[in-house]
Amino acid sequence: MAVNLAANFTRLEGVQSVAVMDMNLVFGEIPLFLGMEPLFDWVEVAKNSSRLDATYLSSILYRHTSELFVLPSPAKVIEDYRVSPAVIEKILNLMKTMFDYVVIDNGQCLDEVSKMVLKLSDKVLLVTVLSLPCLINLKRVQDTFHRFGYPFDGNIDIVVNRYLKKIPDFAERGRG
Repeated sequence: MAVNLAANFTRLEGVQSVAVMDMNLVFGEIPLFLGMEPLFDWVEVAKNSSRLDATYLSSILYRHTSELFVLPSPAKVIEDYRVSPAVIEKILNLMKTMFDYVVIDNGQCLDEVSKMVLKLSDKVLLVTVLSLPCLINLKRVQDTFHRFGYPFDGNIDIVVNRYLKKIPDFAERGRG
């Protein structure tokens, strides 16, 4: 979903540059989806945050043939590395100055880093499927956002990723 959204942003009139960042530390799929084998990832950037500037970040980003600039997640699971929200804030603030749009696949983790990503986001898309477990989890995520103090003033949209021909009655009842 993030890659398709970012790719469509590249087609907008007046848009010069679009980046997509895969924050899913364990199961990042953007490199796989784009058929790329990047040399670097955002953990590499975070570990070298003292060097972070536009030149360094540009050297790390992978430029895909679709005109997307990609900052992927690690190709291997990194068990012992914890990134601080302050480092993610630094990376994202720099990316916001370099690109017209920055699309982030935040994965399914709700932690301090996720809070920082939410804080810096202009728009959040919650992606779900119309099934009872997914709708229950969507409600849990919304409740968690409320506890985080994340504002719901029009900057959060819900996207149904798969269309089911027969929409179960519980989907409509679950909206309230």
